[in-house]
Amino acid sequence: MAELFERAWPAADAKGAVVIVHGLAEHSGRYEYVAQAFNAAGYSAYAQDARGHGQSVGFPGDMGGDPDRVLDDLVELCTRVHREHDVVFCLAHSMGTLFSVPAVARMSSDTLHGLVLSGTVGAPGPATEELMTKGSVPPESVSRDHGIVKAYVEDPLVFEQVPQELLALAGDVTAKFFEAIPNITLPDLLIHGEDDLLCGLAGAQLVHTQLVGTDKTLLTYPGLYHEVLNEPERDKVIADVVAWLDARV
Repeated sequence: MAELFERAWPAADAKGAVVIVHGLAEHSGRYEYVAQAFNAAGYSAYAQDARGHGQSVGFPGDMGGDPDRVLDDLVELCTRVHREHDVVFCLAHSMGTLFSVPAVARMSSDTLHGLVLSGTVGAPGPATEELMTKGSVPPESVSRDHGIVKAYVEDPLVFEQVPQELLALAGDVTAKFFEAIPNITLPDLLIHGEDDLLCGLAGAQLVHTQLVGTDKTLLTYPGLYHEVLNEPERDKVIADVVAWLDARV
């Protein structure tokens, strides 16, 4: 049995591919809607349950304690997708941004055509204290869509209690995250809800400022919470992402 569970959503005659990297305590299956939207736009989509998440080894919450191993998982996945597609983008959300940025800095320069960061880490939001003290993500901070919140709470592959070891690991990766930002020169799109309660907008603004590439865009959405791809306005957000991808194919 493979250590890491993967999903693939192939598109016929795909013009490119998108590797989706999920966030803390969730899993790749929550991005089915996003992947299908990419398929409709002509992109194949791929995703992996990170160590300690979903159907991968270590569930719930044991990522193994070695941040470099987690980064190498992403490098290997993106490299493998690049063997099948000339044009590959990475879309990472929340904790996924924390791991993706240093992972991208380790990749060969021709692996990716661009990086999309959703709910970028970098500044705490009002709900961060509860996450750090109680070790759980407040479900109501995820989305304003009550159906999404209900599904999140009832999903057996979303774990409520986040081990302190995992939070410590994320803390270790934070240093690698900020060290890697000046080394990212490929095109970047940051999408962020202005009412994000988990990752403050200031974090995305800081990352956008520190990125050294000339092709970088920050799109913010008034009133939207943390999961901009799961908000009632998600079709507009996804359309913005697809338009950005199309312009760089």
